Amino acid sequence: MACGTVTGEISYLKRLEIYQTEKPFQLFIPVDENAPDPRSSNLEFETKKQTFVDIRENLDDFSLDSHGFEVGMHPTALTLADFHNRDTVESRYFDEVKEILTTVEGGYDEVFIFDYRV
Repeated sequence: MACGTVTGEISYLKRLEIYQTEKPFQLFIPVDENAPDPRSSNLEFETKKQTFVDIRENLDDFSLDSHGFEVGMHPTALTLADFHNRDTVESRYFDEVKEILTTVEGGYDEVFIFDYRV
């Protein structure tokens, strides 16, 4: 069942002046404190309230050209528990996603998945 319209908080990357001369970055490896630049990130976030609208009853109303996204329904061989196992997601689900993105109308020639969230 649809849950309706809800309001929640979401974190956005702040528009910092430094991003005019330096790309936003975050490193997930240790950085030597004596390095010329010992920062592991230059990201700053701000939290804003956002309204979320349940679109499940209108899935066909959205298109990539008009809205910047589209909704598609594609079954997966994975179970809900599988999504909590990084190795399973990367070895099986990524291949499913790549297959979808290369075969949908206007599909992509190459797909590179660099991250995911459960």
